[in-house]
Amino acid sequence: MTSTRTTARLAVAAATALAAARPSAYTFVGPTSQFPCQLNSENVFCGTVNVFMAKSMKRVNRLLLGFEATCQAPDKYFATNLTVTGLPAKRSAHGSTWVDDTRFDAALDGDLTARVHVTTKGRVQTGKAGKGTFAIDIDIVDGAGQTVDTCRTGRQSFVLKAMKRK
Repeated sequence: MTSTRTTARLAVAAATALAAARPSAYTFVGPTSQFPCQLNSENVFCGTVNVFMAKSMKRVNRLLLGFEATCQAPDKYFATNLTVTGLPAKRSAHGSTWVDDTRFDAALDGDLTARVHVTTKGRVQTGKAGKGTFAIDIDIVDGAGQTVDTCRTGRQSFVLKAMKRK
């Protein structure tokens, strides 16, 4: 079992590696209100948010959310990373803001499908900090289209710190 401090360092190190692998003009990282995650301590991104902004600050190139979502079925949960790309952002004199509502389906084992609904809202200031919220709802649907379980994060907040550019 790792400590909170170690896990936070691992998350920041992993975010730095991601930023280097796929350059964005501005990178922000930080914990969510779920940090440290309680259900899946093996995932270094769980309970963290990484925001990769375009140089113009008019687009979130990539938003990485590490989360846990508890399900209605006993002892079931989702603990994973979710990436949303290409979110439009509004630039102002005080930074950039975005609001997004994304839906998609993902295939699961056993002829099941995850119907995912992600809402995010955030604000970042170039070279400084940011904050925001997200909520993820996942309906588990069988081959006949019937919902067999529902998993939710609830509304989670996050705070961000700008990574220094090299």
